[in-house]
Amino acid sequence: MPETSVAVARRVTLTGDRTLRTDLSAAKPVTMGIDDPKMRINEWGSATGLVSSAGAGAPKGLVAPLYSGAYRSYAVGSAKIPGLTYFSAASWEQPSVLATTVGGSGPPVDVPVGLTTQRTDWDLEKRVTDAGDGGDLTGLEIEDHIVLLESDWSLPWEELDGRYQAVKAHRPAAILLAGSASIDAADPTLGIGDHGVTLLRERLAKGAVTLRIKGERNGERTYFTFHAHDDGVPAGANWQDRRRDLARVDHSFRTTGYPNDAKGIYGWVTYRGLNLAQQSTVFRAPHRMTAYYTPECPGRRPGSSTRWRPARWGPSTPTRRSSARDPRSRTTG
Repeated sequence: MPETSVAVARRVTLTGDRTLRTDLSAAKPVTMGIDDPKMRINEWGSATGLVSSAGAGAPKGLVAPLYSGAYRSYAVGSAKIPGLTYFSAASWEQPSVLATTVGGSGPPVDVPVGLTTQRTDWDLEKRVTDAGDGGDLTGLEIEDHIVLLESDWSLPWEELDGRYQAVKAHRPAAILLAGSASIDAADPTLGIGDHGVTLLRERLAKGAVTLRIKGERNGERTYFTFHAHDDGVPAGANWQDRRRDLARVDHSFRTTGYPNDAKGIYGWVTYRGLNLAQQSTVFRAPHRMTAYYTPECPGRRPGSSTRWRPARWGPSTPTRRSSARDPRSRTTG
Protein backbone atom coordinates (compact mmCIF):
# COMPACT_ATOMS: atom_id res chain seq x y z
CA MET A 1 0.00 0.00 0.00
CA PRO A 2 1.39 3.45 -0.85
CA GLU A 3 1.88 5.95 1.95
CA THR A 4 0.79 9.14 0.19
CA SER A 5 -0.67 10.62 -2.96
CA VAL A 6 -0.25 14.21 -4.14
CA ALA A 7 -2.51 16.07 -6.59
CA VAL A 8 -0.84 18.84 -8.59
CA ALA A 9 -1.96 20.66 -11.72
CA ARG A 10 -0.54 23.41 -13.92
CA ARG A 11 -1.78 24.98 -17.12
CA VAL A 12 1.05 25.02 -19.63
CA THR A 13 1.13 26.56 -23.10
CA LEU A 14 3.60 24.83 -25.37
CA THR A 15 5.13 26.72 -28.27
CA GLY A 16 8.36 24.73 -28.26
CA ASP A 17 10.56 22.53 -26.12
CA ARG A 18 10.30 23.24 -22.39
CA THR A 19 11.63 21.69 -19.19
CA LEU A 20 9.02 21.39 -16.46
CA ARG A 21 9.82 20.74 -12.82
CA THR A 22 7.15 19.75 -10.33
CA ASP A 23 7.52 21.37 -6.91
CA LEU A 24 5.71 19.48 -4.14
CA SER A 25 7.09 21.55 -1.26
CA ALA A 26 3.79 23.44 -0.93
CA ALA A 27 1.67 20.27 -0.66
CA LYS A 28 -0.99 20.47 2.06
CA PRO A 29 -2.98 17.58 3.56
CA VAL A 30 -6.48 16.74 2.36
CA THR A 31 -8.45 15.12 5.16
CA MET A 32 -11.96 13.72 5.40
CA GLY A 33 -13.92 12.61 8.42
CA ILE A 34 -17.31 11.54 9.70
CA ASP A 35 -18.77 11.97 13.19
CA ASP A 36 -19.20 8.22 13.68
CA PRO A 37 -16.22 6.60 15.46
CA LYS A 38 -17.10 3.10 14.30
CA MET A 39 -16.57 4.00 10.66
CA ARG A 40 -13.47 3.30 8.58
CA ILE A 41 -12.75 4.12 4.95
CA ASN A 42 -13.54 1.28 2.58
CA GLU A 43 -10.44 1.18 0.40
CA TRP A 44 -12.27 -0.53 -2.47
CA GLY A 45 -14.86 2.21 -2.74
CA SER A 46 -12.96 5.47 -2.22
CA ALA A 47 -10.94 7.69 -4.55
CA THR A 48 -9.59 11.18 -5.07
CA GLY A 49 -8.64 12.83 -8.31
CA LEU A 50 -9.05 15.45 -11.01
CA VAL A 51 -11.59 15.84 -13.80
CA SER A 52 -11.10 18.29 -16.64
CA SER A 53 -13.58 19.73 -19.09
CA ALA A 54 -11.20 22.53 -20.10
CA GLY A 55 -10.21 21.04 -23.44
CA ALA A 56 -12.15 19.90 -26.47
CA GLY A 57 -14.13 16.68 -26.39
CA ALA A 58 -15.52 14.72 -23.48
CA PRO A 59 -14.32 15.36 -19.91
CA LYS A 60 -11.29 13.36 -18.81
CA GLY A 61 -10.32 12.24 -15.33
CA LEU A 62 -7.35 11.09 -13.30
CA VAL A 63 -7.94 9.19 -10.04
CA ALA A 64 -5.96 7.74 -7.14
CA PRO A 65 -7.31 5.35 -4.48
CA LEU A 66 -7.92 6.41 -0.90
CA TYR A 67 -6.68 4.05 1.79
CA SER A 68 -7.47 3.72 5.48
CA GLY A 69 -4.94 3.80 8.30
CA ALA A 70 -1.73 5.76 7.96
CA TYR A 71 -2.29 6.72 4.31
CA ARG A 72 -2.30 10.48 3.63
CA SER A 73 -3.57 12.51 0.68
CA TYR A 74 -2.09 15.89 -0.26
CA ALA A 75 -2.78 18.66 -2.77
CA VAL A 76 -0.64 21.50 -4.12
CA GLY A 77 -2.73 24.66 -4.52
CA SER A 78 -2.91 25.83 -8.12
CA ALA A 79 -3.76 29.05 -9.89
CA LYS A 80 -7.33 29.29 -11.18
CA ILE A 81 -7.84 26.72 -13.95
CA PRO A 82 -11.40 26.98 -15.31
CA GLY A 83 -12.87 23.61 -16.14
CA LEU A 84 -10.65 21.65 -13.72
CA THR A 85 -12.28 20.06 -10.66
CA TYR A 86 -10.57 18.32 -7.76
CA PHE A 87 -12.71 15.77 -5.92
CA SER A 88 -12.54 13.35 -3.01
CA ALA A 89 -15.09 10.54 -2.62
CA ALA A 90 -15.12 8.30 0.45
CA SER A 91 -17.09 5.19 1.36
CA TRP A 92 -17.33 4.66 5.11
CA GLU A 93 -18.26 1.36 6.73
CA GLN A 94 -17.95 -0.67 9.90
CA PRO A 95 -15.40 -3.35 8.92
CA SER A 96 -16.34 -7.02 9.06
CA VAL A 97 -13.26 -7.41 11.24
CA LEU A 98 -11.24 -4.69 12.95
CA ALA A 99 -7.89 -5.17 14.68
CA THR A 100 -6.62 -2.35 16.93
CA THR A 101 -3.55 -2.14 19.15
CA VAL A 102 -4.21 -1.77 22.88
CA GLY A 103 -1.78 -0.10 25.27
CA GLY A 104 1.96 -0.33 24.67
CA SER A 105 3.99 2.40 22.99
CA GLY A 106 2.19 5.01 20.97
CA PRO A 107 -1.51 5.67 20.47
CA PRO A 108 -3.90 2.89 19.38
CA VAL A 109 -3.73 2.17 15.66
CA ASP A 110 -5.79 0.01 13.34
CA VAL A 111 -3.92 -2.93 11.85
CA PRO A 112 -5.47 -3.79 8.48
CA VAL A 113 -6.60 -7.41 8.41
CA GLY A 114 -9.11 -9.32 6.31
CA LEU A 115 -11.33 -12.36 6.46
CA THR A 116 -9.98 -15.60 5.00
CA THR A 117 -13.17 -17.57 5.72
CA GLN A 118 -16.83 -16.65 6.33
CA ARG A 119 -16.24 -16.43 10.06
CA THR A 120 -17.18 -13.01 11.50
CA ASP A 121 -17.65 -13.83 15.22
CA TRP A 122 -14.23 -12.47 16.21
CA ASP A 123 -14.01 -11.11 19.76
CA LEU A 124 -10.65 -11.36 21.50
CA GLU A 125 -7.84 -9.35 23.03
CA LYS A 126 -4.46 -11.10 23.17
CA ARG A 127 -0.70 -10.53 23.05
CA VAL A 128 1.03 -10.73 19.67
CA THR A 129 3.87 -13.13 18.88
CA ASP A 130 5.92 -12.75 15.69
CA ALA A 131 6.68 -16.22 14.32
CA GLY A 132 8.52 -14.86 11.29
CA ASP A 133 8.29 -17.36 8.45
CA GLY A 134 7.49 -20.18 10.89
CA GLY A 135 10.78 -21.96 10.32
CA ASP A 136 11.74 -22.09 14.01
CA LEU A 137 9.05 -21.96 16.69
CA THR A 138 11.40 -22.87 19.54
CA GLY A 139 10.74 -20.79 22.64
CA LEU A 140 7.93 -18.76 21.09
CA GLU A 141 4.73 -18.05 23.02
CA ILE A 142 2.10 -19.27 20.61
CA GLU A 143 -0.68 -20.93 22.60
CA ASP A 144 -3.51 -18.46 23.26
CA HIS A 145 -1.55 -15.69 21.52
CA ILE A 146 -2.15 -13.84 18.25
CA VAL A 147 0.59 -15.14 15.95
CA LEU A 148 1.99 -13.18 13.01
CA LEU A 149 3.14 -15.59 10.27
CA GLU A 150 4.70 -14.55 6.96
CA SER A 151 5.01 -17.10 4.15
CA ASP A 152 8.43 -17.72 2.63
CA TRP A 153 7.58 -17.96 -1.06
CA SER A 154 10.94 -19.54 -1.88
CA LEU A 155 9.78 -22.75 -0.20
CA PRO A 156 7.86 -25.55 -1.90
CA TRP A 157 4.16 -25.54 -1.11
CA GLU A 158 4.29 -28.59 1.12
CA GLU A 159 6.84 -27.02 3.47
CA LEU A 160 5.17 -23.60 3.37
CA ASP A 161 1.80 -25.11 4.30
CA GLY A 162 3.46 -27.39 6.86
CA ARG A 163 4.77 -24.38 8.75
CA TYR A 164 1.24 -22.97 8.94
CA GLN A 165 -0.08 -26.30 10.21
CA ALA A 166 2.70 -26.41 12.84
CA VAL A 167 1.70 -23.00 14.15
CA LYS A 168 -1.96 -24.02 14.22
CA ALA A 169 -1.08 -27.16 16.20
CA HIS A 170 0.15 -24.94 19.06
CA ARG A 171 -3.45 -23.65 19.49
CA PRO A 172 -3.00 -19.91 18.95
CA ALA A 173 -5.90 -17.56 19.66
CA ALA A 174 -5.52 -16.24 16.11
CA ILE A 175 -3.12 -16.40 13.18
CA LEU A 176 -2.41 -13.31 11.10
CA LEU A 177 -1.23 -14.85 7.85
CA ALA A 178 0.73 -12.86 5.31
CA GLY A 179 0.79 -15.36 2.51
CA SER A 180 -1.03 -18.57 1.73
CA ALA A 181 -1.86 -21.93 3.30
CA SER A 182 -4.51 -24.63 3.38
CA ILE A 183 -7.00 -22.87 5.65
CA ASP A 184 -9.94 -24.78 7.09
CA ALA A 185 -13.22 -23.00 7.71
CA ALA A 186 -12.77 -23.41 11.48
CA ASP A 187 -9.22 -22.04 11.56
CA PRO A 188 -8.67 -18.88 13.64
CA THR A 189 -6.96 -17.20 10.70
CA LEU A 190 -7.07 -13.70 9.26
CA GLY A 191 -5.18 -12.29 6.31
CA ILE A 192 -2.73 -9.42 6.70
CA GLY A 193 -0.85 -7.47 4.02
CA ASP A 194 2.62 -5.93 3.86
CA HIS A 195 1.49 -2.69 5.48
CA GLY A 196 -0.02 -4.51 8.45
CA VAL A 197 3.08 -6.66 8.89
CA THR A 198 5.34 -3.62 8.86
CA LEU A 199 3.12 -1.75 11.31
CA LEU A 200 3.02 -4.65 13.79
CA ARG A 201 6.75 -5.27 13.62
CA GLU A 202 7.50 -1.60 14.19
CA ARG A 203 5.36 -1.75 17.34
CA LEU A 204 6.89 -5.06 18.46
CA ALA A 205 10.37 -3.57 18.14
CA LYS A 206 9.39 -1.11 20.88
CA GLY A 207 7.88 -3.66 23.24
CA ALA A 208 4.98 -6.04 23.78
CA VAL A 209 1.88 -5.52 21.64
CA THR A 210 -1.69 -6.45 22.52
CA LEU A 211 -4.24 -6.59 19.74
CA ARG A 212 -8.00 -6.27 20.05
CA ILE A 213 -9.87 -8.09 17.26
CA LYS A 214 -13.60 -7.56 16.85
CA GLY A 215 -15.82 -8.91 14.09
CA GLU A 216 -19.30 -7.98 12.92
CA ARG A 217 -21.57 -9.86 10.54
CA ASN A 218 -22.96 -6.53 9.34
CA GLY A 219 -22.69 -2.88 10.16
CA GLU A 220 -25.79 -0.87 10.95
CA ARG A 221 -24.74 2.16 8.91
CA THR A 222 -22.68 3.19 5.92
CA TYR A 223 -21.77 6.60 4.49
CA PHE A 224 -21.01 7.81 0.98
CA THR A 225 -19.48 11.29 1.07
CA PHE A 226 -18.32 13.44 -1.82
CA HIS A 227 -16.53 16.78 -1.90
CA ALA A 228 -15.16 18.84 -4.75
CA HIS A 229 -13.21 22.03 -5.46
CA ASP A 230 -13.84 23.79 -8.79
CA ASP A 231 -11.48 25.68 -11.09
CA GLY A 232 -8.22 24.23 -9.86
CA VAL A 233 -6.58 22.28 -7.07
CA PRO A 234 -7.07 23.46 -3.47
CA ALA A 235 -4.14 24.20 -1.16
CA GLY A 236 -5.21 21.31 1.06
CA ALA A 237 -8.67 20.76 2.52
CA ASN A 238 -10.39 19.48 5.64
CA TRP A 239 -13.81 18.05 4.84
CA GLN A 240 -15.71 16.84 7.90
CA ASP A 241 -19.24 15.48 7.56
CA ARG A 242 -21.95 15.19 10.18
CA ARG A 243 -24.59 12.50 10.02
CA ARG A 244 -27.42 14.96 10.60
CA ASP A 245 -26.44 16.91 7.47
CA LEU A 246 -26.49 13.90 5.15
CA ALA A 247 -29.38 12.37 3.23
CA ARG A 248 -30.62 9.17 4.86
CA VAL A 249 -31.75 6.09 2.91
CA ASP A 250 -33.00 2.95 4.70
CA HIS A 251 -32.18 -0.23 2.77
CA SER A 252 -33.66 -3.69 3.32
CA PHE A 253 -31.95 -6.68 1.72
CA ARG A 254 -32.99 -10.27 1.24
CA THR A 255 -31.34 -13.11 -0.63
CA THR A 256 -32.16 -16.45 -2.16
CA GLY A 257 -28.48 -17.37 -2.35
CA TYR A 258 -25.86 -18.04 0.30
CA PRO A 259 -26.55 -15.79 3.32
CA ASN A 260 -22.94 -15.74 4.52
CA ASP A 261 -21.53 -14.53 1.21
CA ALA A 262 -20.77 -10.83 1.18
CA LYS A 263 -22.82 -8.84 -1.32
CA GLY A 264 -22.45 -5.20 -2.25
CA ILE A 265 -24.26 -1.94 -2.61
CA TYR A 266 -22.47 0.51 -4.86
CA GLY A 267 -22.98 3.68 -6.82
CA TRP A 268 -21.20 6.11 -9.09
CA VAL A 269 -20.70 9.83 -8.80
CA THR A 270 -20.82 11.19 -12.36
CA TYR A 271 -19.90 14.51 -13.90
CA ARG A 272 -21.20 15.33 -17.39
CA GLY A 273 -21.39 11.62 -18.14
CA LEU A 274 -17.95 10.76 -16.75
CA ASN A 275 -17.87 8.32 -13.82
CA LEU A 276 -15.65 9.97 -11.22
CA ALA A 277 -15.70 7.31 -8.53
CA GLN A 278 -17.43 4.05 -7.70
CA GLN A 279 -18.35 4.01 -4.02
CA SER A 280 -19.39 0.80 -2.31
CA THR A 281 -19.86 -1.23 0.84
CA VAL A 282 -20.64 -4.89 1.52
CA PHE A 283 -23.28 -6.66 3.60
CA ARG A 284 -24.58 -10.15 4.29
CA ALA A 285 -28.26 -10.63 3.60
CA PRO A 286 -30.80 -10.64 5.05
CA HIS A 287 -30.03 -7.26 6.49
CA ARG A 288 -31.38 -3.79 7.15
CA MET A 289 -28.92 -0.95 6.78
CA THR A 290 -29.09 2.83 6.86
CA ALA A 291 -26.97 4.62 4.28
CA TYR A 292 -26.12 8.32 4.37
CA TYR A 293 -25.29 10.26 1.22
CA THR A 294 -23.85 13.69 0.55
CA PRO A 295 -27.08 15.44 -0.50
CA GLU A 296 -25.58 18.04 -2.81
CA CYS A 297 -22.49 18.15 -4.97
CA PRO A 298 -20.19 21.10 -4.12
CA GLY A 299 -18.91 21.02 -7.70
CA ARG A 300 -22.33 21.18 -9.36
CA ARG A 301 -22.66 23.79 -12.07
CA PRO A 302 -25.61 24.79 -14.22
CA GLY A 303 -26.07 22.21 -16.92
CA SER A 304 -23.84 19.60 -15.29
CA SER A 305 -25.06 16.14 -14.35
CA THR A 306 -23.25 15.35 -11.15
CA ARG A 307 -25.40 12.75 -9.44
CA TRP A 308 -25.56 9.47 -7.56
CA ARG A 309 -26.35 6.29 -9.47
CA PRO A 310 -26.58 3.53 -6.85
CA ALA A 311 -27.17 -0.11 -7.68
CA ARG A 312 -27.18 -3.32 -5.65
CA TRP A 313 -26.07 -6.90 -6.03
CA GLY A 314 -28.71 -9.48 -5.22
CA PRO A 315 -32.47 -9.19 -4.57
CA SER A 316 -33.69 -6.45 -2.29
CA THR A 317 -36.84 -4.77 -1.14
CA PRO A 318 -37.58 -1.14 -2.03
CA THR A 319 -35.72 1.51 -0.12
CA ARG A 320 -37.22 4.22 2.04
CA ARG A 321 -35.67 7.66 1.78
CA SER A 322 -35.79 10.14 4.64
CA SER A 323 -34.17 13.53 4.24
CA ALA A 324 -34.92 17.20 4.34
CA ARG A 325 -32.99 17.40 1.07
CA ASP A 326 -32.99 14.72 -1.62
CA PRO A 327 -29.70 13.01 -2.38
CA ARG A 328 -28.39 13.24 -5.87
CA SER A 329 -30.58 11.53 -8.44
CA ARG A 330 -30.54 7.78 -7.87
CA THR A 331 -31.36 4.81 -10.04
CA THR A 332 -31.91 1.70 -7.96
CA GLY A 333 -31.62 -1.75 -9.36
